[in-house]
Amino acid sequence: MLNEDHSRLTTDLPAQTRAKLERLKELLGTQSSAEVLDEAFTALLAKLETKETPRETAAKSVAKKLRRYVIQRAQTCEYVDPVTGQRCNSTHNLQVDHIIPKAKGGTNALNNLRCLCRQHNMHAAEQIFGRAHMDHFRTVRDQQRSYVVH
Repeated sequence: MLNEDHSRLTTDLPAQTRAKLERLKELLGTQSSAEVLDEAFTALLAKLETKETPRETAAKSVAKKLRRYVIQRAQTCEYVDPVTGQRCNSTHNLQVDHIIPKAKGGTNALNNLRCLCRQHNMHAAEQIFGRAHMDHFRTVRDQQRSYVVH
């Protein structure tokens, strides 16, 4: 550390990364690698810190092959009514749901993933996060990718 406001960073860069750094210096009109890094860090943080719905985050965190496997494994919505014990079995708008949500410490392990129709996925989220919280995301839900089993 040079002082409270500045630190020295020494790193080895592959040729392609060094070329990117030099191109960014050109585009930003600077000779300072520190300025380029600051701009890059700012842009990356802005991108990563944009607010996403719990479903968007879950969808991105479950690999495509894994989502496909979970849906093919179930073939239908796996929601079971706690009162009647009946399973939904809908094949419309199937989505992968984390039984224990990632926001509550859940993982992408197969035993934590299930297939739910959109309606039951929202219902399950309301049970965990509350209706008021989920109402905030209802306008986004129609934009989400859903799957139909044929």
